[in-house]
Amino acid sequence: MKQTLFIVFLLLFSTLFAEPATEKLVESPLSPSESQRVYEKVKPAVFQIKTAKDEQASKASYGSGFVVDADGLVLTNYHVVATVLQDEDQRYNIFLVDGNKSYRAKIVKFSVIYDIALLKVERKFDTVLTIEKKTPEHGENIYSIGKPKELNMTIVDGKYNGVIKKAIYERIQMSTPLNGGMSGGPTVNANGDVIGINVSVLLRSDNISFAVPIKNATPLLKEYRDFALSVEDEEIDAVVKEQLTEIESSLMDDLEKDKQPVATLGKWFYKAPSKSLKCWTTSDKNTKKEYDRTSHSCNLKNSAYIERGLYSGNYRIDYITVQNLKLTTFQFYNRVKSMFSSGISVNYASKDDFSGYQCNETIIVNKNDISFKVKYCITEYLRYEGLYRATIGAASFGDSEDAIIFNMDIDGFSKENIKKLIKMYLSSIGKNND
Repeated sequence: MKQTLFIVFLLLFSTLFAEPATEKLVESPLSPSESQRVYEKVKPAVFQIKTAKDEQASKASYGSGFVVDADGLVLTNYHVVATVLQDEDQRYNIFLVDGNKSYRAKIVKFSVIYDIALLKVERKFDTVLTIEKKTPEHGENIYSIGKPKELNMTIVDGKYNGVIKKAIYERIQMSTPLNGGMSGGPTVNANGDVIGINVSVLLRSDNISFAVPIKNATPLLKEYRDFALSVEDEEIDAVVKEQLTEIESSLMDDLEKDKQPVATLGKWFYKAPSKSLKCWTTSDKNTKKEYDRTSHSCNLKNSAYIERGLYSGNYRIDYITVQNLKLTTFQFYNRVKSMFSSGISVNYASKDDFSGYQCNETIIVNKNDISFKVKYCITEYLRYEGLYRATIGAASFGDSEDAIIFNMDIDGFSKENIKKLIKMYLSSIGKNND
C-alpha cells in the first residue's frame, strides 16, 4: 500500500513540475479570430467607389475597390465604373469615398474581358494590399471584403473552390455570400493577401459567388507602372473594340479546334457543343400526345460587360427534334414551322446601341443532303464597327415524321465569323435512318 502511494506521488510530482516536451499555444477566448485579424489588416485599404456627376450628387453606380500602390493605384471591377466610359452625355465622375471625404479617381487601365479597372487617385495611402502569386488550395479559407448597400464595411468568410474557365473567361468559385456593393472589393487568403477581385453571385443559389483571379490584374498594373501611360478618353472605344475582338478570336479558336465527339438526339446527329458551354436536355410530349419534342440547349455562362444592359462575347445554341406521333403531314409541317419562327427573336436590341436589324431567308442543303430553311437577322454595334449581334434559325422540312430545328444567338462577332458558325453547325447535322 505504501509503495502504491509513493508511485502516485511521483507521478503527480512529475506532472506538476516537469518541463513539457513541446510548447503549445492555446488561443484565449478573448484573442482575435482569424477573420478579425484579416479584417483589421485589410480594411484600411478598402474603400467605396462610386460614380456621380459630383461629390454631392446621387450615385449612378457604386461598388468597392482596394489599394495596390501607396501612390494612389486602386483596383475595382470594370462594371463598377463603366458608366463613366460609356455614358458620355451625363459626364459622370469617379470618386473614392473615405469616411466623409471623397477623392476624384481616373480610369488608367481596364479590361472588359476580365471585368477589371485600374484607377489612379490623387492621394497617398498608408495601407497597401499584397498580391498573392500562389494559388490557394481547394477548400482553403478565404475572405471577401467590401461595402454592401450603403452599410458598414463587411467581411464574409468562405472557401476557395478552384477556378472555372469558360473559353476566355476565368472565375474563382467561392462559397461566400457576396452582396451588392461588394463588387470590386478584394478576396484574400488567411494572410490578408489578395487572390481575387469580387465580381458576381450565382443567381438563385445559396452562397455561390465568384471572383476574378488576381493574376488577370497584374498585366494592367505592370503596363501602367512600366510606361505610366493611361487610357485617354478618345481611345476608349478603340480599346474596348480591341478587347471585344480578342474575345471573339478566342471563342472562334475554341469552337474550331474543339474535337468533341458527335452528339445525338433521337435519330439526329450533329456537332457536339464545346466543353465551355453549359448544356441541358429536356423532353416532353404535347398535352394531346400528337408529337414528341426534345431539346438540347447550351449557352456560355459568361460574357463581356460593356455597360448596363449591353454585353458581348457570348453565344447560345439549341437543337430541337420533333417526332410526329399522330399529326397529318400538313399539321406536322405547321407545327415545326411555328417552332422555327418562335426561335428567332429580334426585339431585344437597343436603338441606342445597335443599328436596325436586317433579316434574310434562304435554303441550304448540307453535305449530308439535309435541306434547311434558314432565317437570320443581324444588327451592328454602333460604337464598335464590324461587330454584330445575330439570331439564326434553321429547320428541316423534308420529313413528315422527324424534323430538327437549330437556333443560335450570337453577340460580338464579325459577319465573316457568323457565316462560318452557321456553316459549321448546319453542315454537321445528319440523320440515322436505321
